[in-house]
Amino acid sequence: MMTWPNGPVLCGIDFSSDSHHAWTMARTLALQLDRPLLAELLCLRGRVELARADRMAARAALVEAEQIAAATRVDATSVLGRRIERLRQALSAGSR
Repeated sequence: MMTWPNGPVLCGIDFSSDSHHAWTMARTLALQLDRPLLAELLCLRGRVELARADRMAARAALVEAEQIAAATRVDATSVLGRRIERLRQALSAGSR
């Protein structure tokens, strides 16, 4: 595991406070631009939270992504639909 000045990097994922700030900025922009893009970012966020062992935050990201997908009528076989399903499976695999 590498360490940056503001936090660790594990498997190429930056867990520093800077990355959290970047996530917040990306989320704000995605809200203004494109809801499905936000859902994709939420799926990524869910995977990061799982890597950090924060299941509650990962579940919250999944729920928000699913709500966006439902509101925008995303097909389950689309890229976003498959990302949501992979996050759902990763969450259920960790609960066994």
